[in-house]
Amino acid sequence: DSLSISYAICVVSLLTICISAKEFNVLSYGASGNGITDDSLAFMKAWKDTCSEAASSATLVIPKGKQFLVHPLIFTGPCKSGTINVMLSGTILAPNGPDQWNASDLSTWLAFEGVTGLSISGFGTIDGRGKGWWDRSCRYHPGQGCFTLAPTALRFQNCNNLKMLNTNFHNSPQTHVLLLGCQNVELGFLNIQSPGTSPNTDGIHIQFGRNVSIHNSQIADGDDCISIGDKTYDVKINDIKCGPGHGVSIGSLGRDGEVVQVNNIKVKRVSFHGTTNGVRIKTWQTGRGLVQNVTFTNINFTAVENPIIIDQYYCDKPDSCKPTDTGVHINDVRYSKLIGTSQTEVAINLNCSNNVPCTGITLDNVRLVSATHQFNQLELIFIVFITISYVLTPGASGATSLFNVVDYGAVGDGKTDDSAVFSKAWKATCNAPSRKPVLIIPATKIFLLKPVTFSGPCKSTSIHVLMSGNIVAPNSKMAWKGFHINRWLAFTHVNGLTIIGYGTINGRGAAWWSQPCLHKVPQALTFYRCNGLVLKGIRHINSQRNQITVSNCKDVTFSNLHISAPKTSPNTDGVDIASSSHVRILNSFIGTGDDCIAISSGSSHINITGIACGPGHGISTGALGAYGEDTVEEVHVRNCTLKGTMTGGGVGNARRISFEKIRFIRADSPIIIDQYYCPSRVNCKNETSGIRISDVSYRSIIGTSTTDKVINLSCDQNVGCTNIQFNYVYITSTDVPGKKAYAFSFNAHGNYTHTSPVVKGLKA
Repeated sequence: DSLSISYAICVVSLLTICISAKEFNVLSYGASGNGITDDSLAFMKAWKDTCSEAASSATLVIPKGKQFLVHPLIFTGPCKSGTINVMLSGTILAPNGPDQWNASDLSTWLAFEGVTGLSISGFGTIDGRGKGWWDRSCRYHPGQGCFTLAPTALRFQNCNNLKMLNTNFHNSPQTHVLLLGCQNVELGFLNIQSPGTSPNTDGIHIQFGRNVSIHNSQIADGDDCISIGDKTYDVKINDIKCGPGHGVSIGSLGRDGEVVQVNNIKVKRVSFHGTTNGVRIKTWQTGRGLVQNVTFTNINFTAVENPIIIDQYYCDKPDSCKPTDTGVHINDVRYSKLIGTSQTEVAINLNCSNNVPCTGITLDNVRLVSATHQFNQLELIFIVFITISYVLTPGASGATSLFNVVDYGAVGDGKTDDSAVFSKAWKATCNAPSRKPVLIIPATKIFLLKPVTFSGPCKSTSIHVLMSGNIVAPNSKMAWKGFHINRWLAFTHVNGLTIIGYGTINGRGAAWWSQPCLHKVPQALTFYRCNGLVLKGIRHINSQRNQITVSNCKDVTFSNLHISAPKTSPNTDGVDIASSSHVRILNSFIGTGDDCIAISSGSSHINITGIACGPGHGISTGALGAYGEDTVEEVHVRNCTLKGTMTGGGVGNARRISFEKIRFIRADSPIIIDQYYCPSRVNCKNETSGIRISDVSYRSIIGTSTTDKVINLSCDQNVGCTNIQFNYVYITSTDVPGKKAYAFSFNAHGNYTHTSPVVKGLKA
């Protein structure tokens, strides 16, 4: 009954959409809908008009009773309307096998990219007609002409606020639905079907996602019903029927040695019938990082092979993976109210690493019996208890030692000064002879810290800080009396440092923002001469000045960070990089009162990918040359939503810098090169030479500007800028009535193609 009510609600909401939204029916654009004629062009024309519609909502209609043959298509955004509906009532058919595939890209059939506010529903069907691919799959039919890669039926990439309801999927060549880099997603009342023998036909796969809800669906396929990949957070899966298939899986994580993180996965009210696996967490030995806060509740297994699995020794080719001294830490996994029958006697298999044991594993009211032998339940529970006791013993192999700040006397009430205790715990961690000592900052506590420096070098070459709790700064300037005022938390000379978790560092910076003298305000978190540094998953808020400063470091990876401060907070740069090399900043949100990321002198090989920036001053390379010769080179910014600036003035080099696949949303002055930069506007010198800026490329950039000067290339009259390249750059002005967007260029030399507005001074 509840399911019927839910469907009724969906139908009512769809009727509302039909009435209020402007509709674009594919039949009106020439689609035949006979299942034979190629309707791809008609679909693209209809999508273009739907996406360009400026009304509050727009609807693409794929009508009932028709079958539309469509070759590979990508429906790209951003769209003008904040609500884009796809009324899928008919059937969409893929080309019938690889011989009819007319695209060189075999990875995807249908895709939506960069579309915010997308809603798909209508009880229609997406039929991948995958049998022709399965019959030539290298997995089951190795040999000449076989395929290791087949198309995903439907991919959503960077589509936030996404909803898909009441949709059928049949026979995808490979994965049915792929969520890549999407946030705030609801998938419900889906029916996904392919044979149990169809290779690699995952029902739904999530990667780089956050806040995803999957509910009230039936999934039967030849691989995982639902699989959760790396960089995925806050996923709720409930009321799912799975089978046949390989169950619900978190993995395979860490295959290429990357630092992974998966956090807050809730699986509830799922029934498995005849699946190869039930609920599974699998990681490669080569990986690093953390899987934590996972719960499986009210699960029912019927004739399932391997109902419960944790496998930290996963290898796709048995006996081919060499032992390593690394591993992904699996922590805080809870199994509650799991019942059913197992096709195998080993119903629970917790195969945890000797190097990085599983911790915080809880089984509560788990009742599994063999579907064939009905062995004694008490015997099973006893075996499970012994296994858990072994895998949860920290340091059982002598490889890991745990140092919890609470064990050293930290109170964690947010009022007591825990600075001395943290220093004591750090000293023990740093001096530990074990290969992988771990400093633990536990959850549910708030630790008040005055300025603390965590100094190295340490005995171990791999130091971990597991930060689940929160750290706060003093709430008053008076508390800083007697301390060096330039920094709050600092790590110096610590190589192989990994800080990972979901805790928060709160600088309580409001007390400092009213008097923002740069040299009298602390930087919140500083890393100095820390090579092989990893910072992942931490939340940084309201710093006094810079949120994170990286100085004289090599081989640095920051990922999945959330950095925020009010847009009016002065000098609160998100990440400042100075005199550092091989720095990667990935898949993070940064919104502050100054630069989201600032790259200054002596820095090289900086890669910035997947950043959502704003509010703030964008991503900046500068200010260079203020104190003599500076060099910044090999800076690459890709797949970001931001305001971008690059500034300079003085003597030195800024070269080999690229911005690719960038989206601007109402940015002030989206693209700037400024060789006349002078922040004070006072006593600015007109030097005869400036930063030598060369080899700068802007490619695949779109967006809007709040000013009409959307491109500003102010190059020095003597030195100039050379080899400046613009390719596929389209920026419009949104807030200047009656004025068109234009580009300003002075003494800039290079080329442009497919760029609007035209950059005069560069060669077409």
